[in-house]
Amino acid sequence: MRQCGHYIYSNFRTIRCYRTRQYYPRLDAPGVYTVTASDPNATLCDSIRTVLVNLAENILVQIDTAAQDCSGSRILTATVTNPDPTVTYTYQWYDGSPVTGARIPGAVARQHSITQGGTYSVQVGTNENVCVSEAISNIEVRPPLLIQLEAFSDCDNQASTIITATVNQPNIELIWFDPAGIEIPGTRDQTSINVNQRGNFSVLVSNVVMGVNCSAIESISLFDICPPQIFAHTAIRPDSNIPENRTFYIHNPNDIADDFQVFIFNRWGEMIFESSDKGFNWNGTYKGKDVPLGTYPYLMRFRFPDDAEIFEKRGGVAVVR
Repeated sequence: MRQCGHYIYSNFRTIRCYRTRQYYPRLDAPGVYTVTASDPNATLCDSIRTVLVNLAENILVQIDTAAQDCSGSRILTATVTNPDPTVTYTYQWYDGSPVTGARIPGAVARQHSITQGGTYSVQVGTNENVCVSEAISNIEVRPPLLIQLEAFSDCDNQASTIITATVNQPNIELIWFDPAGIEIPGTRDQTSINVNQRGNFSVLVSNVVMGVNCSAIESISLFDICPPQIFAHTAIRPDSNIPENRTFYIHNPNDIADDFQVFIFNRWGEMIFESSDKGFNWNGTYKGKDVPLGTYPYLMRFRFPDDAEIFEKRGGVAVVR
């Protein structure tokens, strides 16, 4: 071997001489490399070291994303496009770029699940830390449909309970269902509906975001409801020229069930009229004779068509002539 200075670095093809202890050669091929340290004064023996070098191929990595779905999350996968089956890879995910972003604690697997859109990156290396590569990508995540149902009863001003649906996304379609699972007519795409029966009501909500059509269903149970309202005259004039004013009757009989009762009393508490027909008419008579002028208390018992609870309405009707 040719003597040319303090240190000689060589392989089977070339010989290079350097007068420094530290040298970092750039190798472009695997092989057996040696370094020889010699004394220029020839007073010490040469020292030779041999090393076997295996060059690792650069890691090529990309971020693959699962297709958008309705879960509100998305799986990111770090894919090495030139994998070496003899190498074990390591992973570290970042929220942002590896330079300016934050390391995501515990995100050291090949796959990582995210619930918010943004910029994400991954660094891929080997257990020997020979090579490190990275990939960065901007990811969109379709948010999940979230529905909140609330019920409100204002029995003083209305005879129904209002159910309101609040959804976290725009451009929604709604379909409402009654306790029997039947679509409630006339309520499509309404965010609020009026109901007058107990039970479990549900709404199906759907929309298209980021090209994905998603739907969700939410339910609410009603245990307390407003009693049905019955509308009737507060006074009658049996000899009126207007037929509607001559008798006492219910204006909205179709809102209640058929099993109905009404009782009318005089001032002494004696019952002077009764009927189980919700389409009744009282003409201001008792036993075929006109009753005296005055106010006559009444009691009605009734229920909703789809509810078993019996309600009562008490009031008075004045007879005038």
